[in-house]
Amino acid sequence: MAKTKELLMKEVSPNKETNTQKFAVFQNRIFKQQGYIDALQNLLDKSKENASSKNTSDLEKARLWVDVFEVEQKLMAQKSILAQHIRYLHELKKAEDEQDL
Repeated sequence: MAKTKELLMKEVSPNKETNTQKFAVFQNRIFKQQGYIDALQNLLDKSKENASSKNTSDLEKARLWVDVFEVEQKLMAQKSILAQHIRYLHELKKAEDEQDL
């Protein structure tokens, strides 16, 4: 934990404006990641809906269910990455607050 804190302190600049810019860039990445997750979730929902439709052929249903499985895996991975980004941003902000003291 001490090593992690040491690395975080190196990331935090003594210049408040630089930190604000870093946080804004990182927050923008988080928003983009959330948008990607929302798009994946929408794709997953629509694929499940189509795979369950009576108008879809058996072959197409099979393909859609494979796609559903792959999108679910990707969605879980992206949610995990997003959680890591959010945790890291919170830790950086904590490190900045400690540096200000």
